[in-house]
Amino acid sequence: MRVHFFNSNAVEKELSENRLDERARATYLAVAWVISIAIGYSTLTYSNVSRSWFGLGEGLSLVAVICWGFWYTFVGNGGKNGHDFIARFTCLLVPASIKANVLVWAAYYLLSWGFQASVPNLSFPSKESADLFVSIAPYLPAAMTYLANICSQIVVFSIIAGHLKRISRIRSVQ
Repeated sequence: MRVHFFNSNAVEKELSENRLDERARATYLAVAWVISIAIGYSTLTYSNVSRSWFGLGEGLSLVAVICWGFWYTFVGNGGKNGHDFIARFTCLLVPASIKANVLVWAAYYLLSWGFQASVPNLSFPSKESADLFVSIAPYLPAAMTYLANICSQIVVFSIIAGHLKRISRIRSVQ
């Protein structure tokens, strides 16, 4: 497998001759997604938390999850012996993304609202624990958003992998 990240003419030729195997196609899709995250979380474009160590950590975490997710879904589709990974992945991405994001972000907002409602009623056993809470409280929204972003990607890839495994089982029986 040879991928041509900087030579679109070579990719065009391999596509026209149907010489790109499943692994190469999956690699192009994964790298495109990683590039999108890298640009979005870099200082090349503006993002609220991207210009901090926390934002860098979130971006790197998303890259790690995306690399794992593509590997997991690619293997779920049968790996290099699978068929139509790109088409199957892309078609499943829309409903899986909707389902995962509704689930994860609904949980995020329910937890956030519950937390906000409970803050006025909090009591602390000591001044030190109250001071600790006051010092970390400003970072809680960013931490919750970080977890929601990571979780939504994990859920998307898990849903897609489950579908791809079932498709591969059905196709192998036929």
